[in-house]
Parts: sequence; C-alpha cells; structure tokens
Amino acid sequence: MISKILKILFLVSIFIVGAGASAYLTITLIIKGEETVVVPALKEKEVVYALQILSDLGLNTRIKASQYSPTVPVNHVIAQEPGPGAEIKKGRNIKLVISRGPLSVPTPQVTGLALNQALIILEKNGICPGIRAHSAHGDLPAGAIIAQSPPPGEVIN
Repeated sequence: MISKILKILFLVSIFIVGAGASAYLTITLIIKGEETVVVPALKEKEVVYALQILSDLGLNTRIKASQYSPTVPVNHVIAQEPGPGAEIKKGRNIKLVISRGPLSVPTPQVTGLALNQALIILEKNGICPGIRAHSAHGDLPAGAIIAQSPPPGEVIN
C-alpha cells in the first residue's frame, strides 16, 4: 500500500517538474525570441525627429506630458522614459515630455496693493518676485507696493 502511494507521489512529482521545466523553457524562448533595441537619447531633439527615430527602431511613442521650459525650445523633448541606453523589446512604448517653450505672461498691476496680495497675484501668474526695497510713501499705507519693474502689461518669460 505504501509503495503504491510512493509510486504515485513519484510520478506526480515527475509530472510537476516536467510541466514546470516546460513552462520555463517556453516563456524563456518567447521572451528571448523578441528583438531588443537600445533606447536612443532624445533630450532636446525636435519632436518630429524623435518620432522618426523611434519609428525606425520599431518603438511606439506616447506623449506623457507637455510643460513650459525656459531652456528647451518649443516642440523639443524635455525628458523620456525609459532613459537613453535602456534595452527594451521592439513594439514597446517610449514616453516623452514635450516642451511648450518659455512661459510668457504679461506683468500684472501690483502697484498700490499690499505685499501679501501682490505675492499671491504674482504666484498665480507663475512669476517669481524679485528684489524688494523698502521705503516710506506719504499716500500709501505701510507694506503697500509703491512701484514695480517691469511695468504692468509688459510680457515676460
């Protein structure tokens, strides 16, 4: 009785090991059968050029985001995922972040406003406050903006 159980357990374990080895070999062959490519460096390349390079390599392109950049020109790549030098399979996705160029906004009117109000307005417009000088002014309350540079309405990056 015990020998029959041992024989059955032995046969079942051989079957499980064989099935596992077969599955491992099948998956390994499928994965290794796909051709790999090295991801090129696309940072600061023009988008159409980057799309052509990726297409020629058999890779798909996805636009992950677009954002303003003071240093990267409009329609050029700011970042990529995966990074340059990575080995990936053909047909995989490369995610790109595209530049919208520098953010240009008109300078808001902050003269006469309280400093806290002016800082909120500048932040809402994406403008960093510059150097502040303090001086007394007879017509404005303490803490109010007396003058500003650049003047209101001037377009800045």
